[in-house]
Amino acid sequence: MAVIALDVLLSTDNVQYIVAALAVVFTCVGLFWFFKQSDAMRRTMPD
Repeated sequence: MAVIALDVLLSTDNVQYIVAALAVVFTCVGLFWFFKQSDAMRRTMPD
């Protein structure tokens, strides 16, 4: 999904599409960071 959003971001002149593509990219990056952090936190917690 992020790759498609980057393609739209680079190929369009419509501001609404650019804003939507940026929102998708930041959402994907944020979700990746969140799940990476939660996995690291889960690994450090005792059973």
